[in-house]
Amino acid sequence: MSGPIPCDGCRHRPRCESELLACERLVIFRRVSEKPARWSYAPRLPSHDLYLQAQRPVESAQTIRRRARNANVDEVLADKALLDDWEE
Repeated sequence: MSGPIPCDGCRHRPRCESELLACERLVIFRRVSEKPARWSYAPRLPSHDLYLQAQRPVESAQTIRRRARNANVDEVLADKALLDDWEE
């Protein structure tokens, strides 16, 4: 990391560090882009939920496609089960 981070100069930083909080800026920084233009306008309203969101590993496109494909299979099987029950 070579540039600024969202927490530089933020008045919430000590509280966020001690209470494991984060704001939208940190989520965008960690999960989307390190470029200040992407996160500089996001609000600084820290919460623990946002902290957890920022800490979650970023999924690859392949993982997201696989999960979506599996969800579709589950939906098809559920629909088939409903149809089988209805036909009986």
